[in-house]
Amino acid sequence: DNDLEKIEAVLRGQPAVLHTFLQEKNDLRYANWFSGLGATWLQLAAFVRPDAARTLVEMGAELDLHAACALGDVDAIGACLAADPAALHHQVDSYYPIQYALRHLDAGDNILALRYLLEQGEDADRPLRKAAWYEWEDQAAARGLSEWRPIHLVAFRGNIEASVEAAAVLHAFGADLQA
Repeated sequence: DNDLEKIEAVLRGQPAVLHTFLQEKNDLRYANWFSGLGATWLQLAAFVRPDAARTLVEMGAELDLHAACALGDVDAIGACLAADPAALHHQVDSYYPIQYALRHLDAGDNILALRYLLEQGEDADRPLRKAAWYEWEDQAAARGLSEWRPIHLVAFRGNIEASVEAAAVLHAFGADLQA
């Protein structure tokens, strides 16, 4: 199946296959923990395998806001928001750019990306439909049982230095640490 081949290429970071679908839309449900409906392959790669996403960018893929956030590319984030300030509020399968930035806290400049998003008006206590990437969350959200915030995503990462730093950044921008 061609879609499974693409997912495998993303997970393994296989450049020979990656270049064939740089900007195609993903119309399948990816695994059980990240559905990715409506995501480009670059967004999916950035979310799951930043190294594969960097390969795609090196091959000519154009960074959008979500992928730039996942890769911690503050310059690209700034360019995306300059072109469309409302992009801060756009969702890809219910995931905001801040959720992409919080996905890989210990890789690259994601703390800088988080701070930049907050400086540009992102809400440190933005209500999130999903905190992780499980299908049961869709069912809980449909029942109004979803009260996630960015601080919850940080807490899921455990007590790594980047999580503590991200929590401090969120708190400095008004996040309720007791949420």
